[in-house]
Amino acid sequence: MDIGKNLEAILKIKNIKQKQLANAVGAAPSTVNNWINLGRSIPAELVIPICEFLKITPYELLTGKEEEKNVGIQNSIVNNSSNIEVTGIKHESNCIKNELSETAAELIRVFEMLPVKEKVRLLNMVYAYEDEYVNKKS
Repeated sequence: MDIGKNLEAILKIKNIKQKQLANAVGAAPSTVNNWINLGRSIPAELVIPICEFLKITPYELLTGKEEEKNVGIQNSIVNNSSNIEVTGIKHESNCIKNELSETAAELIRVFEMLPVKEKVRLLNMVYAYEDEYVNKKS
């Protein structure tokens, strides 16, 4: 996985110049160039601003592909929305509609307490685990 190359492809698709991205997130154009061409790491604190500017999810930035399922969850997190659709169960702030297992309710409770950056990080870990688990079963 090469985040720099993913970023380059997204910029090309969206017809956005590196300089425009740099200005939007407060980075030097040479820094953006280094992410793309030298494989330098994008600082964690810039991932969300980059995604917001490009109107993409962190998953798309990290993997280079848009995920069909759970996109609503990621967009809700990136947009800091209080309403999140979780596998068909509407979850508003700390009020859970429908019945969830105690474990699922606890996961949601803990998730809600995390800062946005950590929510995104946790979701990406869950998606990676899910991909591994699904591929293992196939």
